[in-house]
Amino acid sequence: MTDTRIRIAALIAIPLLLGACGGNGPGSGTASGGQDTGSRVSPADLAKYAACLREHGLTVVQKEDSLKVNGPDPQTGQAAENACKQYAPVLSGMSAEEKKKLMDRALKLTACMREHGVNMPDPQQDAKGGINQELPPGMDENTPAIQAARNACRAFMLQGPQ
Repeated sequence: MTDTRIRIAALIAIPLLLGACGGNGPGSGTASGGQDTGSRVSPADLAKYAACLREHGLTVVQKEDSLKVNGPDPQTGQAAENACKQYAPVLSGMSAEEKKKLMDRALKLTACMREHGVNMPDPQQDAKGGINQELPPGMDENTPAIQAARNACRAFMLQGPQ
């Protein structure tokens, strides 16, 4: 299964940037939220969203206030996102400073991955501050080279030391 890009931008206090580090198909990637904006998503609300995504063909792992979302293809992910948007938690977004800090960290992660032999594309940030980061199409996240690069660059991952 490949990670499906689901834009959960700036709605989860613990972001998911490169929690899975992409997948092996076109459109594979990770969902990511932003830094804590002072508003919290309740675990119950997040569970409703996760349940809806599952009902629409995605595999969802919920850990407190974060989600890891996997799907068979980008089309299934987009359809699930559209079908479940009424359950998607929404926060006000991040300040310009928080957005910059998050993007700086994503760029450092990208540079580190490249230094370790993984040709990552530049991360993309949406208007609310969420980061979308993908491996190139066809690149398998489970190869020893990618696993080694992820381990070497863990300090720049959002769930790592801040």
